[in-house]
Amino acid sequence: MLLGSCAAPGAQRVFVAGTTAYVTNGTALFTVDVTIPSSPSVLSTYSVPSWNIHVADTTAYLTTATRNPSWRDAGLQIVDVSNPAAPSLLGSYPAASAPAVFDVTVSGTTAYVASTDKGLMMLDVSDPSSVALLGSYPSRGHAQAIAVPGDTAFLADVGLYTFQVSTPIPTPVPTPAPATFYPYGCFLSATKFLARRVYDGEDNTQQGCAKLCADAGYAWAGVESGRECWCGDSIKGAVKTVSSDCSEAPVLLAPGNSGM
Repeated sequence: MLLGSCAAPGAQRVFVAGTTAYVTNGTALFTVDVTIPSSPSVLSTYSVPSWNIHVADTTAYLTTATRNPSWRDAGLQIVDVSNPAAPSLLGSYPAASAPAVFDVTVSGTTAYVASTDKGLMMLDVSDPSSVALLGSYPSRGHAQAIAVPGDTAFLADVGLYTFQVSTPIPTPVPTPAPATFYPYGCFLSATKFLARRVYDGEDNTQQGCAKLCADAGYAWAGVESGRECWCGDSIKGAVKTVSSDCSEAPVLLAPGNSGM
């Protein structure tokens, strides 16, 4: 039986805390008084990039990535909703650092976000004006949802990934790789056939990249420009180059014990 309704054009997601419902539509946050469910009343319409939402105490955390290319990816937005009738921006974490963030949940002063480009990210939000990365861990490149009951994080990313998060997850740093990957050759634009970039740093190595991809469950690894590490499950369409030193082409690392 329908109890009531109110205007919230384009509504996509909702989070209810107490007697207030927080509704997003991609470009705005609606706060709605639901004290009387049969007569919900819009308190405010706050213009802010928005998709999924989590409200903790008097703070709303908004992800901004969607499947609609016309909507702007603005990373994580943090909004003060202590007065639901007058929300105000507290801070943000930029899309350049947290691209394609689809979901967020918060525990204490830590925000856990699901990023299709970064996997699971842990952010220190104790000071919303200066959000800091605590750690991250790559997944399969399609992270869509995150739940953190207690000390375990559950990340939906093609499959289900579980992480122990009682302490911050360290950002992966390349380390010596297992003997199950070997240099497969140099390919033209090979990395565009791999699912995602998992590391970018001056200390990147072929061995370290292979280990990152193996640990994340990928079958192939690729190193581009020396510093970029890419992972994927297929290289269909990649064209091998005659370059002998791979100075102008990405190096692919294949599963196995020896070269071809």
